[in-house]
Amino acid sequence: MKYVHSCFYTAMVTILSSVLLSACWYQVPEPLEAQSPLFPESWINSHLARPVSGIWLPLENRELLLGLIKEGIQNNSQLKIQTARVEMALQNSLIAGADSAPDLSAFLKGGRQRSTRTQDSYAMGLDFSWELDILGKLDDREQAALLEAAMSIENWREKRLDLVADITGQWFVLLENYQQLALIQKREQNLSNNLQIIEEGYKMGLNPSLDLHLARADFSAIEAKVIARRQEMRTETRKMEYLLGRYPETELLAAGTLPLKMTAIPSGIPADILTRRPDILAAGHTLAAANLRVAESYKNRFPSLRLTGNYGTNSSELGQLVSGESVVWSLFAGLAAPILDGGRLEAMQGRSMARASETAALFTDTVLIAFVEVENSLEAEQRLTAQQDFLEQAADDSSRAENLAFEQYQNGLVSYVTVLESERRAFDAQSTVLAIYNERIQNRIRLFLALGGDFPPMSTEPPFPHLP
Repeated sequence: MKYVHSCFYTAMVTILSSVLLSACWYQVPEPLEAQSPLFPESWINSHLARPVSGIWLPLENRELLLGLIKEGIQNNSQLKIQTARVEMALQNSLIAGADSAPDLSAFLKGGRQRSTRTQDSYAMGLDFSWELDILGKLDDREQAALLEAAMSIENWREKRLDLVADITGQWFVLLENYQQLALIQKREQNLSNNLQIIEEGYKMGLNPSLDLHLARADFSAIEAKVIARRQEMRTETRKMEYLLGRYPETELLAAGTLPLKMTAIPSGIPADILTRRPDILAAGHTLAAANLRVAESYKNRFPSLRLTGNYGTNSSELGQLVSGESVVWSLFAGLAAPILDGGRLEAMQGRSMARASETAALFTDTVLIAFVEVENSLEAEQRLTAQQDFLEQAADDSSRAENLAFEQYQNGLVSYVTVLESERRAFDAQSTVLAIYNERIQNRIRLFLALGGDFPPMSTEPPFPHLP
């Protein structure tokens, strides 16, 4: 027995020595690093600095909106899909970790064989197998799976942040639609009153038929706009209900009005705040995992060491399986090294390296896209603020011109065409002001997404609904 043990240990030493010797012949490829663009010290587009009164999300609407956000996070189907993908990635990491653990299984089998006579055989015992991770490839596999799980979690965070932004943005789209409809209905009532006055004047011979037909045409046109706006409201309501995971029955109502003013963007937002963006974090995890896959595929080309063993009983009588006299055991150490595989392993390594190169480029592209999104939103913030000031002034002047034109028409100083033109300009100006309010809000939401969330703690006003 001592001789058997000595031979076994000698064989083990010989195998381990050969594995360690082969390890001196290889050089694991260096991990790829993304050529990330340098983060600027400050953004090209300066932040707004002038004080602005009011907040961009009215307090009376905050609880309603937060309730919808919580509902969407709980019920949105796209977020549920991403949640399931996170669970799959976590289970994959557990599977990868199990590859480096010993494998022990029990067996019970029986059979009958016949040559010159019939003979029964029964066996019961344990099988043991364990691949020793001499070169660290199993550890590379496990770490890569963990990083891929982390990437999946960041993708889930990105999807949730997108959902919050979509619900918030759709909320203000609905608010604008309600106010646009109210504006059209007000215009409808004014045209109805004008038409009644002109019809009475026409019957009395004071107004020409041209004025009557123009008034009727304008009233019919506004009626068509009411129908179109109501249809648009139903379409936008269905979009919101889809985001919330509801059946699209167009019963949801958004209460409130669009805010006229918003807080200014705080100055001094650091550019490296983008490192908190889920897509950038996910791209970094993806690259790190791809580098580990390269190392694993390279190490697969070298010998691997596996221990196998067996312990159990073997007998021709089923009742003798538990007898101590029938116990047998075995323990083996095997070294397997690829010799001829048609270039398969080398090609798999090349594929892993190409994948790593792709993820490195994707990381750089993700960072650049983030820079573009932030700069675009900061620039749009300034442009929209300036536009809002001019449009509000235009709406005020158009409203005054509208009132003056109708008074002069009643006094016979101008034609009805002038009245219609002044009313159209006043209506268009007020409608454009509502649109610019909503556009500023949508741009602010895009800025929050580009920055990966709220402004830094230096901001005293919470501008974006916090995630539940």
